[in-house]
Amino acid sequence: MKIIEIIENEPRVSHKIIAKNTKVQEKNVVELVDKYIIQLKKFGLIPFQTEKTENRGRPSKTYYLNEQQATLLLMLR
Repeated sequence: MKIIEIIENEPRVSHKIIAKNTKVQEKNVVELVDKYIIQLKKFGLIPFQTEKTENRGRPSKTYYLNEQQATLLLMLR
């Protein structure tokens, strides 16, 4: 898994990488993104990918944040 990915010609980090490197559960990072989505969007759109889960449950989203969004998210946690 890459730490930084280029998405829409911009370096991005996924919420999963943030969770792993801050030792915070992924679901908690997603909750923060959802809670502060309006503030995060002030720094640009938040692209995401939807992936099917193995157990046929709800599809999961992977958010990709730019540097300003990731910084803000880390300050809010």
